[in-house]
Amino acid sequence: MTEENGELFVLLLHTDKDKWVFPKGNIGPGERREAAAEREIREETGLAGDLDLLGTLGSHQYFYRVKGEKEVRLKRVELFLFKASRKAALAPQLGEGFVEALWVLVHEAKAKLTFEADKEALKKAKELWRSWA
Repeated sequence: MTEENGELFVLLLHTDKDKWVFPKGNIGPGERREAAAEREIREETGLAGDLDLLGTLGSHQYFYRVKGEKEVRLKRVELFLFKASRKAALAPQLGEGFVEALWVLVHEAKAKLTFEADKEALKKAKELWRSWA
């Protein structure tokens, strides 16, 4: 999230399957989960600039299928709230199926988000942000 001109923005990704989601990804061997979250944000959105970890937003899990494969996989997700220093330019990671990375006004983000777990995380993010403000 970031604040600009008194408005609060959240960073969302639009997938090639027409889903709106938060950046997320896998933890590398020996990598701390917070470091993995920051790395994935930068990789998937092209975001440059300072990111400060404010806290965790909880976790959830879901099943998914890799394109072209029959096997169904379980993915566990833990989301973190980061504060971006500014509403910097974005460049989605096209090779990972993201067609757009977008700063969205926080009060408009819930309507865009596809999954209920992300909507719950957004609610927690707003509460956590208010406690830091």
